[in-house]
Amino acid sequence: MCVVLVEDAGVQVRTSGSRLVAGEAEVPLAEVDSVVVVGGAGVTTPALCRLLDGGTRVVFVTTRGRYRGALLPATDAGVAARAKQHRMRPGSARALEIAREIVRSKIAHCRELCLRHRRNHPSDELDLSCEQLRSLGARATGADSTAELRGVEGAAAAAWYRALPSMLRGEFSFNGRSRRPPRDPVNAMLSFGYVLLTGEAVAALHAAGLDPYAGVYHAPGCRRPALGLDLVEEFRCLVDSMVLSLVNRREAREDMFQRTEGGGVHLNARGRAVFLREYQAAMGQRPGAPQSARRAVATQAHKLAGAITGGTAYRGFPWRP
Repeated sequence: MCVVLVEDAGVQVRTSGSRLVAGEAEVPLAEVDSVVVVGGAGVTTPALCRLLDGGTRVVFVTTRGRYRGALLPATDAGVAARAKQHRMRPGSARALEIAREIVRSKIAHCRELCLRHRRNHPSDELDLSCEQLRSLGARATGADSTAELRGVEGAAAAAWYRALPSMLRGEFSFNGRSRRPPRDPVNAMLSFGYVLLTGEAVAALHAAGLDPYAGVYHAPGCRRPALGLDLVEEFRCLVDSMVLSLVNRREAREDMFQRTEGGGVHLNARGRAVFLREYQAAMGQRPGAPQSARRAVATQAHKLAGAITGGTAYRGFPWRP
């Protein structure tokens, strides 16, 4: 299965027989997991109908990587599940239990990446970050409120992003997380990867019968898929690892980015194509792994459904870099 990226302004995605056609490119419909439409590209109505009938989602993002929304296949699953979900408020005892495990799992994944890099490139900075992340992961499991948990997560993010420069060995540097807009190439890649992940998470939750906009940890907001963002937290490590690999293998190059007058940095068409290739490889099946990362997102969505509606304990995604 693959993700089809369509970004040339004026291009209309269409179908021809059993194939999806985007400009000069053609892909068998049966191999398409999702279509990402960037900027001014479009999709014909017959093509949209074929994609949705076949269970394929269509995600829309701006040329600067902002998530606009998604068209998802119709499903009759989840009426009872969503009713229970909407009765669960962020901050309630059950929601907090699930949120603690999401944050604990996210911190554990950050620490695993630190440990992996420390084995080959030991440094005092990585030693400190590994120890801080270990301590913060333990604190996450005992947080008494959502506010306390957010404080723990914020401290863990700070420890992780302090460690990130020690892991970069290519031509790009990193001076902290920046968004809206990203201020450097590393942040541009992180932001675009998280947008792609959000599309995956929203679709997986929809298929699991849940409302992607009613979160257990993130607060709902205008056009904010709160539960989708909850699910994304555990999988940010995949994007972080991808970005490290692209930079350290020197596959991320300056000509993959464009800079705006306001100081923003974004992937250009070439950069998005390179990044998507790496993303598809990361989300696919890895040797020795029990399931692909894409399947893991779907599995975790169903675990969330069980935890929210059936009272089962939520368990995080067991990832190893």
